Amino acid sequence: MKKTLIALAVVFLVVIALQAVFFYGRVPFDIPGMERSVAAVSYSSGNEIYIGQGSEPFQVRGVLMDSCLPGYYSNDFAVEEEEYFSWMEQIAEMGANTISVYSMMDPDFYSALYRYNTDSETPLYLIQGVTVPDYNLNNSKDAWEGFYDKLLSDARDTVDAVNGNLIMSLGRVQSGGNYIFDVSEWTIAYLLGTEWVSYTLAYTDNKEGNPDSYAGEYFMTAEGATPSEAMFARLMDEIAVYEAGRYGKQRIIGFSNSTSTDPLTYNENVRMQLDKCVNLNASNVLPTEKSLSGCFAGYYLRGEVEEFMAWLDDRDWQAYGDALAQTDGTGVYGGYVDFLVRFHDMPVVVYYGFSSSRGTDDPDGPMTEEEQGISLVEYYEAFMEEECQGAVIATWQDNWSRTTWNTMFAVDEEQEKNWYDVQSLNNGFGLLCFEPGEDEAICYVDGDMKEWEEADQVFSNGSLSLSVEYDEAYLYLMVCGEGYDEPLYLPIDVTPNSGSNYAAEQDARFEEFADFLLEIDDRDSARLLVQQRYDAAYMAWEERISGVNAFYNQPDVNSSAFGPIRLVLKKTVDPDAEITDAGMSVEERAIFNRYDVLETGELRHGNANPGSSDYDSLADYCYGDGCLEVRIPWQLLNFSNPSEQKVHDDYYLHYGVENIRVNGISLGVGFQDSFAVIPMEWVQLEAWNESVEYHERLKQSYYIVQSAWKETADDH
Repeated sequence: MKKTLIALAVVFLVVIALQAVFFYGRVPFDIPGMERSVAAVSYSSGNEIYIGQGSEPFQVRGVLMDSCLPGYYSNDFAVEEEEYFSWMEQIAEMGANTISVYSMMDPDFYSALYRYNTDSETPLYLIQGVTVPDYNLNNSKDAWEGFYDKLLSDARDTVDAVNGNLIMSLGRVQSGGNYIFDVSEWTIAYLLGTEWVSYTLAYTDNKEGNPDSYAGEYFMTAEGATPSEAMFARLMDEIAVYEAGRYGKQRIIGFSNSTSTDPLTYNENVRMQLDKCVNLNASNVLPTEKSLSGCFAGYYLRGEVEEFMAWLDDRDWQAYGDALAQTDGTGVYGGYVDFLVRFHDMPVVVYYGFSSSRGTDDPDGPMTEEEQGISLVEYYEAFMEEECQGAVIATWQDNWSRTTWNTMFAVDEEQEKNWYDVQSLNNGFGLLCFEPGEDEAICYVDGDMKEWEEADQVFSNGSLSLSVEYDEAYLYLMVCGEGYDEPLYLPIDVTPNSGSNYAAEQDARFEEFADFLLEIDDRDSARLLVQQRYDAAYMAWEERISGVNAFYNQPDVNSSAFGPIRLVLKKTVDPDAEITDAGMSVEERAIFNRYDVLETGELRHGNANPGSSDYDSLADYCYGDGCLEVRIPWQLLNFSNPSEQKVHDDYYLHYGVENIRVNGISLGVGFQDSFAVIPMEWVQLEAWNESVEYHERLKQSYYIVQSAWKETADDH
């Protein structure tokens, strides 16, 4: 018995030792005096990136990938290996050579990447991100206390993951699992962070006792570095030391930046408008002589930098005059990337993107998928002309769970993942979209009646008939009959707690109290109007639009005024504003901070069928032979969560958005020139809750980028 126990103990110890060797490297613990040889997987030289021992500089043509799917959040890691693999094939076929990820992914991602690269003659390289959880990033502590330890711990896990040597218990990464596929030979860089909270870094820089210098084995600070830069230098050094010691490898490493934290100071008005209170300079973190790989600068770009040359103050010219004097201010983003390349003595890789969502915060309005693709190519080519070392399109796929600052007040953020909110700008940055419907949409607004069935008709009044359908994105309407192409009114009742049966300006009467009025004149004129009491933008934004406080100026419950549905837009940065923070009164500040608006209820005529040669991804309605088809986004009808049939309740009873559940809505249709009351019928709605149906579709923008990038790839 004793011998048996001893034998079992020996076997147990052998198994543990083998696991330790496999998952923690060939040397799972330090041996005094032992030196491991170190090789560079990638390295930077001047402004260029090189892979391995290659003699040709590597130019990043990248796509930022997430693990999001409809019905899930990104950190649910619902994507499985086969789907990752399929996406990688599509990304490679587009001409990209790099995938970037925000943070450590689940094991299925690395398994798919290993599979793809071992089977392919041309690999896909990886820029591996390491991010700070929102809670750590936004807490009241400085960076050293708030997130340094967490970021370092996550970075070490990430190093182990890309080297295929990590057992991750459930909870540390939501999926858990074993990382056994070594993708380190294709991992060209680590990028720390996405967009930093400038107040956290400013607090770090101004807190007494925080070090402003660092000298490590592989990275050190330059003279004049800030405490935040010293923190990044130490973090980068710790990561490099860890990977070199455990795996004998080095690769390029850097941290992210953006306009709100970049090295420039800008004038006082611009700083106030950008909430800019810190300067983060990648050039203040230097590789030591022992570093084989060096570093790079990653920048997340936003459209607001277009006028950056007009934002500068004397301190910027004094500090960066040589680079600024050579900057071509006529380029994309106003020459901002041209300046970054001239200023940094290291490779610059930029992250950029454009959304094809119907919703926007841009004064120029939303983009079609075609316009999205054209802009992506135009900007990429400009970056390369400015000798940027690469660009990453953000993102590969649309994300149903992402909200946007100007619409998030109107939706149930916890359930946004279960419906396709085309009014949210941040839903639509992908090259791949997830459309409702298992194989195809329930309806394509193209003037073709083939998708409609007799059961979809809700009523007919002898001259006109109205049919209704819906899915995870839209409410669809079809009007048929004599006069379908004449000016029409379509009243819609959503909530039982407000509305009007008369629209005064339109002189239209309805059978029931309506919250919305769809007014369609012809191919050039159509609008969805909202009853004044149910105007979400008036309630949430009017004080920032016109100075009127909605709660002191409440519309009547049954107001007969129907007005435009509006989106507030990001504030245009005005560097020439005469008022300054020091001399600004309360009234001046209120005027200074006012938002512009876009009438998002204005509808666009066109063919919304992706299979049509004249496809217009932003089309809202289309005339056909004997019919008129319309699609209305759920958020335009004040649905906060259509998957559970939740709509906004009366704003003025709850001092904001509270939800109520409805079982259906009422709709009607009539002629503009009719003095009769427009009949309305009740339509029952069924909740789909978590049972989301969708299919994948590559956008027009994918094929436009493919056309340009394939040619670039062939040239190299």
